[in-house]
Amino acid sequence: MKETKESLRERLLEEGLEKIGQEGWEQLSLRKLSRACQVSHVASYRHFKNKDDFIWALIPLVSHHFVLFLQEGEEEANSPRQRICHLAQRFILYSQEHAHYFDFLFLSKYALATQTDENGQLGLEREMDCFEHSRKRIQEFIDSLAGSYDFNQTFMHLWGFIFGLSLLVRQKLYPAPDQVLAQLIEEILDFYQ
Repeated sequence: MKETKESLRERLLEEGLEKIGQEGWEQLSLRKLSRACQVSHVASYRHFKNKDDFIWALIPLVSHHFVLFLQEGEEEANSPRQRICHLAQRFILYSQEHAHYFDFLFLSKYALATQTDENGQLGLEREMDCFEHSRKRIQEFIDSLAGSYDFNQTFMHLWGFIFGLSLLVRQKLYPAPDQVLAQLIEEILDFYQ
């Protein structure tokens, strides 16, 4: 039975996603992935122009993986503040448990840059599940506050704090237990009243 173009494309992407999780994005090779899918390397070029094209196709898959991880246990958070705390804790945990995916999304040459749209709203150069999820949670948090807070400033403040803390924890420069991290996150959120 001859494989359809779409099923080979999906198999290559699944194999690539698995390889990134195990070895990191730098180790990806269309030749090796084609071999793992038991097709010639020429077959992969029917679906992707080159390695960069293939990697750009993987970004939404890794982003979706990240969102599913962030959402795990979220239903237990009863308020916008609790959901931000949950988001921050899951973000930090993801940087440790899924380091290769984290690096690919945020530290590789494929990391997406932030930009503002025609309305001045912060976004990414491409739409991503993980960014939209974070944007929604931060907007809910802002809407729950008594004061008036600029979304872009609040997003960058919280994102910078959470991202920086993730790196510090992952590199064991700030080896804090979970409850200390949770308290630190709560204290940062106290800035917003």
